[in-house]
Amino acid sequence: MKLNLNYIFGGLMVAVFLVTCLSLPVLSAANSEPTVFVGGYLWSIAISPDGKNIYVTNSETVSVIDTSANKLLTSIKTGDKPWAATTSPDGKYVYVINRDLYYAQLDVPYVLPDGRQLFEATVMNASLSVISTATNTVVATVMGIDDPLALAVSPDGKYVYVLDNKPSEAAVGGGGDLLVINTATNSISSVLSFIDGIPLDLVVSPDGKYVYFTQGTGFISVVDTTTNTRVARISFGYGNGINYLAISPDGAFLYIAGFTDYLTGTLGVYVVDTKTNTIVTAISGLGAPNGLTVSPDGKYLYVTELWNNTVSVINTNTNRVEYTISAGVNYPQGIAISPDGKTLYVANNVYAPKKDCEFGVDYFGEILTTHTDPNTIETTTTSSASAFESSNSDIYVVAQSVGNAASNSDADSFVPFSPLQSLIIVLISCVVAAGLLTVVQMKYGSAKKHQ
Repeated sequence: MKLNLNYIFGGLMVAVFLVTCLSLPVLSAANSEPTVFVGGYLWSIAISPDGKNIYVTNSETVSVIDTSANKLLTSIKTGDKPWAATTSPDGKYVYVINRDLYYAQLDVPYVLPDGRQLFEATVMNASLSVISTATNTVVATVMGIDDPLALAVSPDGKYVYVLDNKPSEAAVGGGGDLLVINTATNSISSVLSFIDGIPLDLVVSPDGKYVYFTQGTGFISVVDTTTNTRVARISFGYGNGINYLAISPDGAFLYIAGFTDYLTGTLGVYVVDTKTNTIVTAISGLGAPNGLTVSPDGKYLYVTELWNNTVSVINTNTNRVEYTISAGVNYPQGIAISPDGKTLYVANNVYAPKKDCEFGVDYFGEILTTHTDPNTIETTTTSSASAFESSNSDIYVVAQSVGNAASNSDADSFVPFSPLQSLIIVLISCVVAAGLLTVVQMKYGSAKKHQ
């Protein structure tokens, strides 16, 4: 009977060993998180005030992602080509601008002053979608918008400001409108028109008194929100193209990405004192700075760099780059920071040639999630799909070490198991080893007995 029990115990150990071998890929997949497809070209990231969800515009839909699990909750269809998003201060709504335009054949050719005829026209059908975060559905749509490029919401949540490009003003250097949308009625309540530069990006001061927006001709317009009139212009010099901007939590400084020296092709970030509307300094030497966000305490500015595939971390006291974070494969653009200032979310994009696509290329993206503490090991969401095979973006969690050095691009490492999973595997392995040893002893003892 004792011998039979030994054989039974040995058989169980072999079974545990086989189950362990079969479970290894499952455990690894569980730790690395499943791939979450979000589709299209990632551009803008908005984060809920409580930090629980992020909303990503991806040229097709708005993807809602649970930040605690790196899990896609749902995809929301808004208008065609959702471009940028922002959340209301109370977290109840997400506002999304859609750059919907298409080409239509004219029934009757349009004759230009020089006699040429146009047989088709660009039809603008852009809009602002209002999403309820409680139901993740579009509850209102604001029309009457031509080509929106950026938006921001007032601190009290009463207004959404939209920069609307006017292609008809291209002959005079570009122009557009600053639309003021009343969130109580979801209608346009005021329009400020300008014809002195293509509008690019905007922010609202933390006290809600001013709207700042960049224009492609090299200056920032300052708008008084009580009168919705332009009260100042900050010039950066003709030709010094500027684009995206951010504002410090106390409203004291603006940070603007663009050319710091157009003649030499030097790119960087300008720092502007909002009390005097003057340029304090220019942080040069960045590789095509794009998205910007400031930490909640105002101590750090995070800048995505398209050319370097990194995020530069700038100390706002010294206005110097302290270190950089590797930002995936290619084209990091939108960036957001969690309300507690501990986590960064970066939208990356990779493109590759593909047949039967609108422009002959296809995109897939990734959401990089990294801790703001340079000494902390944190997870990185990165794409696992081939750019030549997938037309969607995805999220995939691996590990990344963010070091103190000037760059940590070589510090990426893949950790297949968590500490708890590793401990379980070691314990199971020990039990299996003991079981195998028992089986060997039984066989040896049985053979010896028969002799």
